[in-house]
Amino acid sequence: MGRQADKKSVSVLHEQLLQLRQQLKRADTELPDELIHDIRVLTKQTRAQSRLLKSAQQRRQLNRSSKRLAAVLAPSRDATVMLATLDSLLVTQQGSDFAALYEYLQRHRQHQRLKHKRLYKRVGVLASDSRWLEGRLISPRKLAKIIARAEQACRKLYPQLSMTPQTPAQRELWHDWRKAVKAWFYLLKLQVLKQQAEAVDMNVRALAEQLGLIHDLHMLEDFLQAADLTAEATAQLEVLQTQVRQREHQLIAGCQQLARLIYKLAPDS
Repeated sequence: MGRQADKKSVSVLHEQLLQLRQQLKRADTELPDELIHDIRVLTKQTRAQSRLLKSAQQRRQLNRSSKRLAAVLAPSRDATVMLATLDSLLVTQQGSDFAALYEYLQRHRQHQRLKHKRLYKRVGVLASDSRWLEGRLISPRKLAKIIARAEQACRKLYPQLSMTPQTPAQRELWHDWRKAVKAWFYLLKLQVLKQQAEAVDMNVRALAEQLGLIHDLHMLEDFLQAADLTAEATAQLEVLQTQVRQREHQLIAGCQQLARLIYKLAPDS
């Protein structure tokens, strides 16, 4: 039953990629945000499911195809996320005026429009490679071992984290932890897909989401610090950074609480 469920799920994934490719073919130059979001979701799912392949060669190729498509999507995605992150800070901090920063980010987003033909090509390659997932897959026991190693990698990184990540090295550790938790989360989703678990731990899901929000704050701040801003926008950035620190502190406190629940740590750990 598990193997049949696997084949059915990957067949659906393959068909969904082909459908998105057809939508791209019919789409205008201005691609809908919903379409880009759907492509990103399927790219992540395909990359995660590549871990199920027995063949190392096929696993590497499918992972490479997923990475290449993700790289095409990344600049446009990052520009959109930075605008959304600034919006979220405006909602929580009433009275703040970031008009000059907002205008700068909007112009940047316009310059990061996706190249239609390149995206169409990469979606087609990934759709073709995804057929391998209908072949030989790893055993449930092997998947359980991979998940255990992923969880251990997350556990080892946690004690190294600074609760006030101000330096590039400290931020890099948080980025590494985010990637490790994200990999662990997607592996747990595969376990559900293979019907070896009823659901993904909600604490792991929430931790992955909060770490993503911290990463988005850092990405926005780093981008604006390196940008050639007007005097008005620079003044707004100084105010923004104070709000970023406040929001970052809240998210880090939430991550600490979730980590204690997940790893069953004492309150002062």
